[in-house]
Formats: sequence, structure tokens, C-alpha cells
Amino acid sequence: MVLVVLSIIIGRDKALILFLIAQVLVGLLLIGNEWASASIILSSIPAGWYALTAYIVSLLGIPPYISLIDALMIYTRALSYSITILFIAYMVSPVKLANILIELGKPGSSIMPLLTWRLMPLGLKYMRESMMIGALKGEPASKRLAPALAALLEAGSKTLYANYHRLGSPPIHPLPARNNKKYTLIILLTGILVLLLQFTL
Repeated sequence: MVLVVLSIIIGRDKALILFLIAQVLVGLLLIGNEWASASIILSSIPAGWYALTAYIVSLLGIPPYISLIDALMIYTRALSYSITILFIAYMVSPVKLANILIELGKPGSSIMPLLTWRLMPLGLKYMRESMMIGALKGEPASKRLAPALAALLEAGSKTLYANYHRLGSPPIHPLPARNNKKYTLIILLTGILVLLLQFTL
């Protein structure tokens, strides 16, 4: 996140492009092809919308003027920031988040990242089932969001009820978590390299 903030403040386009390439390459090495392709496709939706909107508004004569190159850089910036968010979300461990809350003196809140992480696959499952039902019934996707959300809220209530004893007696010691030093070192070296490029390019 520090690199993203620096890239916004410094605004060096060459370094930002290298930052984007580095993110995708690290994602390919650490996670896999499916994550990289899915992240690029998913991130291209808002990035393309921002770039296209800015370019069309500029063509209508509303200042400031945006050239096609500027629109492509808007797309690159938005794509880079979006992929960064997805990368961090993938790498964040709910156990480590819980340990951070315990160390900060919030053991009562430490169970929430674990329960939230448990509900995320259920949310995707309910959303997929709801969309499939909508496709069979010929309904638009917008009408299937409410049933999926209702199912997820019900699952969340059941999860909280089943783990009520854990909420009442939160852990006071950090939970055991495995660390992968190789991946941490790769990410750290990539971050340092991109940080240097931000100031040199």
C-alpha cells in the first residue's frame, strides 16, 4: 500500500507501468496463472470505465483535455491500484489479522477476521447459485443480488450463533501461524526495487 500511495504522489508513469508488470509477475510466480488472468479481467472493468469516461468527456469539450495516451495512463493507474488491492486481499492471512488485534489489546474482535474469512466462500457459493437460478428464469442479474445477500446474512447469523462461545471467551495469546519466508523475501525485494524506480525514472 505504501508503494501505491507513493506512485500516486510521485506520479511517474514509467515507474507505475513497471510496478504493474512487477505485480503481475509476482502474482504469476506466487499464486498462479488463474489469479493473474482473473485479476486483470476484473480490474480492467473499472479501469476501462474510468479511462473511457474521461476520454469521452474530453471529446465533448469539457476541460481538461484528455488525449488517447492520457486515457491509456488512466487505465494503467486504475488497473495497477485495483490489482494491488486484490493482491493484498489474497496475501492477507485472517490468522495474522487476528493476532494483530490480540497484540493491540482487542481480543474480543480477533475472532471476526476468522469468521469473515469463513463466510466468504459461502457468499460466493450463494451468489453463483443465485445467478444460475436467474439465468434459468430469464431474470436480470440485478434481481438476484437480494436473494444471495439474504442467504449470506442467514448464514452469517448461524455462524455467529454457532461460535457464540468463542465470542464470549476470546483468545488472549496469539494463534499459531505459518510464515513463508521465501515469498515474504520476494515481495520485499520487489517492493524495494519498485520504490527505487519511483525515484529514479
